[in-house]
Amino acid sequence: MPSRRAEKWRIRTSPDLWHPRLEALHDLSSDLISQAYTEIDRVYEAVRKILDRYGVLANERLIYRCYAEELWKISKKYKAGSETLRKEAQAITMVYAMRDCNPDILMEIGKLFNLEVF
Repeated sequence: MPSRRAEKWRIRTSPDLWHPRLEALHDLSSDLISQAYTEIDRVYEAVRKILDRYGVLANERLIYRCYAEELWKISKKYKAGSETLRKEAQAITMVYAMRDCNPDILMEIGKLFNLEVF
């Protein structure tokens, strides 16, 4: 016979209980995912234009795209203009600068998020 805790867990995680909850949240979740994907696609397009201007080759583009993703994530996590956001952005930028990324490109990508990264 299973323990009481195991039985409670089995009842709480029953698909019969979760299906209505998930169904109720599906539209909201879909809207939030759509919003996030739209935002990140706009960031990718802006980064692409910057990289095109600098003549960055295809195999080097991924690292700058990852950098932009990291800035996007922290810009969603911390309040705009906060000291924490500024310090996080600068720390991330230092990591990418140590990976031999062009500082001018990093600064331009930072401007997409209204961040002074150096």
